[in-house]
Amino acid sequence: MRLHRFTASSNHKAISMIQDALGPDALVYSTRSVPEGIEMIAGLPDETEQHGEYPVSEFSSQDTLPRHGQGKNEFLQRPANQFPDFSLIEKLNKQLQIMNERVENLSKQVGSQLYEGFHISDDEHTTKRNLLFYHLTKLGFRGKFCQLFINRYFQSRNISDPVSFANIESDLRHFIQTMDDELIDDNRVCALIGPTGIGKTTTILKLAKRYLSKYGSDSLGIITTDYHDISGKNLLLHYQNIYNIDLEYADSPVELAMVIKSMRNKRLVLIDTHGVSQRDADNVARLRDLMEGQRERLTTHLVLPCNVQEPILDEIARGFKTTNMSGCILTKADECISMAPVLSVCINYGMKIAYICNGQNINTDIEIADPDAMLYQIMTESQDKKKSTEEHLLQNLVRISNQFSEGRYERS
Repeated sequence: MRLHRFTASSNHKAISMIQDALGPDALVYSTRSVPEGIEMIAGLPDETEQHGEYPVSEFSSQDTLPRHGQGKNEFLQRPANQFPDFSLIEKLNKQLQIMNERVENLSKQVGSQLYEGFHISDDEHTTKRNLLFYHLTKLGFRGKFCQLFINRYFQSRNISDPVSFANIESDLRHFIQTMDDELIDDNRVCALIGPTGIGKTTTILKLAKRYLSKYGSDSLGIITTDYHDISGKNLLLHYQNIYNIDLEYADSPVELAMVIKSMRNKRLVLIDTHGVSQRDADNVARLRDLMEGQRERLTTHLVLPCNVQEPILDEIARGFKTTNMSGCILTKADECISMAPVLSVCINYGMKIAYICNGQNINTDIEIADPDAMLYQIMTESQDKKKSTEEHLLQNLVRISNQFSEGRYERS
């Protein structure tokens, strides 16, 4: 095939040059931008193909354009590999066709399993368990929670029942435990525990502000066991001065017992404990001993950040389970991609969720835990992620197609 190179300042001029030089049957094989403007490679389908090389005629908008079949052209010999490998395009098209057929068949299979039920496997129970595990992992759930969920899912259903998102969401709703009453409404001493940097002090102030708006400051007390934390100390002192809150410090079990006793007339006492690494068994034991003598009235709530991975959350919960946790409070919900990992851990350890904190604003960024709202976030995020993946795949296919049309595709 004899190819001709045309250079012009615009697409319109280049196409006009091609039609004038080669006639209406000319085919454009590639287009690319060059310093002079636009370069197009064109030829006629009925011209004799020359194997191994593509002779190319040079035309530019400054040349006197010959009519088709007239004039003499100076040909530049170029290696064939400098131009699109059209056999590669055919191979890619075949591969894409095979891939599309496989994806379509898989979609039909999964779709029928998910929405209509299915009877396509010799071991139908195993097939459905695998399908359910697949959907749980796509929602962001991991580890032993998936096995726990799958086992309970089929205990209350027939094997012929379809695996549906409606059933998954319904069962997840029953797994999530929340507090029966709001923490601040009970007459209690409440200690927040957990590692450093997960938002314990900020959460203490959010609870205090929530309490103040309902009951006032006279019946509220705050105790800190982390007086060496300068930033936390300053923050607590700042709000003590603003709202006239009783604030005390305790460094040992004896001191803590004395301070709690001095606040026995308070309706709610909040304890901001010092940060302890879940891997430091000795410090966790000291924290447990600090709390142990106050069990009659004291409850402990583990603070879990939503923005870390499930293995770390599991390690935190496992490290602090010896402190007899009454429940948990979730922080940094505004910084997480999905709440599925933290919910997995809460369910695995049987922790009731009291509140969810979703920002740094002391006045507004705390909410009573709502299972329906948490599930909505997980389901919505999963759909958004699926849509984003499909759009990314489509963009890549369009990019490759454009590279082929412009003769710029390179084999990796």
